[in-house]
Amino acid sequence: MSTWLQYELVPDGHLSAGRSGEVMNDRPVHTVLPGSVVRGALAGAWWTNGIGANGQAAFDELFDGQLVVEAAVPSLDGRRAELRPMGWARCKYPDARHGGWRENLRNPERRCECGQPLVSGKGWEVPDGVLTLTTRTQLEGGASKDGALFTRRAVAPTVRYSGILRLDGDVDPEQVAWLLDERRLSIGGQRSVMGRCTWTCREVPDPLPLPRGSGPFVLTVLQPAILLDRFGANSLDLAGAVDDAVAAAGGSIRLGTKAVVRTTQVSGWHGLAGIPKPTEWALEAGSSVWIEHADPAALAALCRGIGIRRNEGFGAVAITKPGAQPGFGHSPAVARPPMPAVEAAPAVAVHPILALLDRFPEEDRPSVRSKLREAAEAVARKQGPARGPEADRWLTQPWASNLAEDLRGELRRALIARDSVGTINALRGWQP
Repeated sequence: MSTWLQYELVPDGHLSAGRSGEVMNDRPVHTVLPGSVVRGALAGAWWTNGIGANGQAAFDELFDGQLVVEAAVPSLDGRRAELRPMGWARCKYPDARHGGWRENLRNPERRCECGQPLVSGKGWEVPDGVLTLTTRTQLEGGASKDGALFTRRAVAPTVRYSGILRLDGDVDPEQVAWLLDERRLSIGGQRSVMGRCTWTCREVPDPLPLPRGSGPFVLTVLQPAILLDRFGANSLDLAGAVDDAVAAAGGSIRLGTKAVVRTTQVSGWHGLAGIPKPTEWALEAGSSVWIEHADPAALAALCRGIGIRRNEGFGAVAITKPGAQPGFGHSPAVARPPMPAVEAAPAVAVHPILALLDRFPEEDRPSVRSKLREAAEAVARKQGPARGPEADRWLTQPWASNLAEDLRGELRRALIARDSVGTINALRGWQP
């Protein structure tokens, strides 16, 4: 049995959680905070605000035994970071009516219906403006000192974070009450001037309910997964890790022929010891594998995650029906728009002016298309009421003199429509 809590972090100012223990003139930082960073901040609060009097045994029971800290996902001005799995794809050149994300894992396609190439998801996409960057230098005698130029990256103070905690087994009510209390945390580096946050937490239902049935499903990695092979070395075999986890639980599973993954490296800084954490190869969030069939024992084994260091949030997974948005099913405590579901790309529509071309004899269509394009470009340069007379001028030229009155009227409406750019592009031969 598990207890689920949802937490929210509200920074006082900038927040800078480094992605590695190495500090040079430019240090990369996390935009999606790993569970290890939040877990470290919670552990520091445990020992400094009174409950640490319960001793090391109580700490180990909670932090190393029962508590799983999932990543903190940022949102800015109501726009939440979104996970784009590698098994999704969209048109490389989308527009408002075309190019939504769709499942592309079981039968991968390389091109969109419009003929343009498809691009795959690359994991977490954060809203523009989450990250800030400043470049500074040290002065010596009023001039810049050689070798002292550095760039500071940090998360903007208006960003809000939310994430999930899972408590496994029978939990101590005092410990749960401590987690639910509002408190102050220090997160990331340079904590004398940065990283102070307000922590709030509430209990929620299971945010990752298992889907019904026996398949097909998609398993998506929500946070980097650190996998090991049988010799203890880092592995990048997602399908093999899934098979091994199910076999160890006595379940049955049948996977698709392909897993889609991206690799990354995870590291960090151990604040208590004051040393960098080891750098490990891992599978990036969004890595996916297709599941043709799985029994309940297999799903139960996989829903807890894969790989090592899972109490720090690494290896968290979502098992969903194909095409469903993977991720946690609860919005932050402060109401914000939920993460959108996968948008099925609509069938490519025919622009109205191209549909009208079908009413011309086939041998005349190339020249009519050329004349209409010139007319559309001329009309587009006019403003407001002047667009109508300009369209009339083109439609009274010899090439249009024998048109039926209804066709002439429909062409006129298409030429003076607001979507002049779409009309011109369609007449150039592009799909709308």
